[in-house]
Amino acid sequence: MFLFKKRPLYSAERTERGKRRAVFLLCGAAVFAIGGGTLLSWVSYRDEITFSRVRVTGAETLSLQEINGLVEKELVGAYFSFFGFDFFNRANSILYPQKSIERKLAKTFPRVASVSVYRINFRELGVKIRERVPSYLWCGSALLTTGGEQLPLRNARHECYFLDPEGIAFAKAPYFSGNVYFEIYGKMEKGSIFQSGEHEPPLGSSFLPAGDFARVISFRNALDADGIPPEKLMVEESGDALLFFPSGLSLKFLLTQDFSVILSNLRAAIDTEPLQKEFFISAEKNQYEFLDARFENRIFYK
Repeated sequence: MFLFKKRPLYSAERTERGKRRAVFLLCGAAVFAIGGGTLLSWVSYRDEITFSRVRVTGAETLSLQEINGLVEKELVGAYFSFFGFDFFNRANSILYPQKSIERKLAKTFPRVASVSVYRINFRELGVKIRERVPSYLWCGSALLTTGGEQLPLRNARHECYFLDPEGIAFAKAPYFSGNVYFEIYGKMEKGSIFQSGEHEPPLGSSFLPAGDFARVISFRNALDADGIPPEKLMVEESGDALLFFPSGLSLKFLLTQDFSVILSNLRAAIDTEPLQKEFFISAEKNQYEFLDARFENRIFYK
């Protein structure tokens, strides 16, 4: 009986050839990647496909110079450097940092509601901005009053900030004589649409959750349509709220109430004596200090 030594499936020489081939392929792939990347980087610096202009639309109150300056700063330089060489031009119209520019504009300018950055052509970058619309004034957590249940001091207010239609504070407001905007008082919601430290409160904060704010504004607009336009809103931490009218008369209610029921009860009360629509408008004709709508299907007055 003869025994034969078992031979390996692959010889050492064959294995060595395989290793050399793998190394060769890896080196070739690396050279190809580096060469291709270098070529693409060189192409990215070609003037024909490099932005030279920025066109901004939609900016009504924001500084075009500041916007252009920010965008141009974001387009300066390269995406990365290697051994002192810059690779891939950030101002290239194919590889430009669109999302980075949009985020930077949105967090730098609280007045920006939305922004879209896009390529107009290979030489021109477009920036389309929608600004927040100043719709209301937030003037602090409390009214300036003469004390107790007395009326707010006319033409006296804290420093005010503009609120947009969703109730977000976005800019400090100048002083207005008279009631140019509907004034809102009460504590702002915690949190901000901006990251911590980007802007000083109340910028970026909202007054009430979005749903509650929309309900209150709809209630206010319905009263306005009925010819009894409120001038001020005060929301207390307890959830009680007051609307103040031109005559100095105020209406107490709860944020949790069904405002359509309050409106219906108020309309019914105005249609009967002794409450009259003039009491809301004229201080000379007003006979009451406040109305209380916090009770179901009733309007109390004092």
